[in-house]
Amino acid sequence: MVFVTVSCLAGGETRSIALSAGNSGGVVLSREERFPMKAQADGGLGIGVELPVRGRVAAVLTLGLHTTLPSSLAGGFAYRGFWGLDMRLLLALKDLHAFSFAGRRSGLGIAAGLVTRYDRYHYTRLYFFYTGLAVEPLWEIFLTDRRHHALQLALPVELYFRRDLELSAFGGLSVSWKFYPGRRSAVR
Repeated sequence: MVFVTVSCLAGGETRSIALSAGNSGGVVLSREERFPMKAQADGGLGIGVELPVRGRVAAVLTLGLHTTLPSSLAGGFAYRGFWGLDMRLLLALKDLHAFSFAGRRSGLGIAAGLVTRYDRYHYTRLYFFYTGLAVEPLWEIFLTDRRHHALQLALPVELYFRRDLELSAFGGLSVSWKFYPGRRSAVR
């Protein structure tokens, strides 16, 4: 996903605004009451804001664009593909474990919160809205000595509450590049 972020990190660094760009990809699992579960490929892009709350905790708001492909026709039926907008409101706990990776500072964290989606089925004018829960472990690797650039990898898992499906869930990988223009490293 693409993110615009205001972040608060541990280690004596100042809080700063961060801009980031990225994407996500994964699989949506869908199951209706009368039909078995099937997998659907899913991908997305987005923008967002992360506001420091206290210490290592931050509130994250992201807006995204995603598309989900139709499932296979195996068994004589398919779940329809759709595309649309999504919004996430997450609470992130960052730098739970800070360490050096390939000579660069990095840290592990986790984010959890709510998801809302407004979608349209492919080849129709049928729109639908639904909500869900999201959890994503994350790993941030700083790419420069001044810590202005970082790469963040996350493994998002989302459970959606759709009226038309008994089960709808997503799992995948998110990769984003972050830029912290106002960050100042700790005095050494």
